[in-house]
Amino acid sequence: MHPMMTPVDALSKMPQRDAVEALVTEHFERVYAMYEAFIEDAEESLELAEQTFRTVQYRNAVTPLELYEQVATTIRARRPAQALNGDVPSGAALCLLLREIAELDYDAVASVTGLPRPTVARYIAEARYKLIGGLTA
Repeated sequence: MHPMMTPVDALSKMPQRDAVEALVTEHFERVYAMYEAFIEDAEESLELAEQTFRTVQYRNAVTPLELYEQVATTIRARRPAQALNGDVPSGAALCLLLREIAELDYDAVASVTGLPRPTVARYIAEARYKLIGGLTA
């Protein structure tokens, strides 16, 4: 990789198949973990993760941001009311997981979810509080 090239730039310059393989290698476990936090079924979470990568490849979407947009779309389509063992509302959980598991910054989480950045920050703080409160209660 050229020293001034970002990982996203490098992915966009790769042939499609190589770019998708790099995306799978780097993000598969994170995508699977996000689905499992909402679905709580290992087999179904694995199927959804595999389907997500097939969809991303079909759409020629090869950036991490495009990948997590697909994950968010899939999760929202399932309309879970709660996640993370029922302790956190799904919108807040999605923001938290995009931040902590996908390692997206707040602006990227806002872009993926379509929420304003202040709402993302509030959801993440609320989700963290509920999870920490659940550990000490």
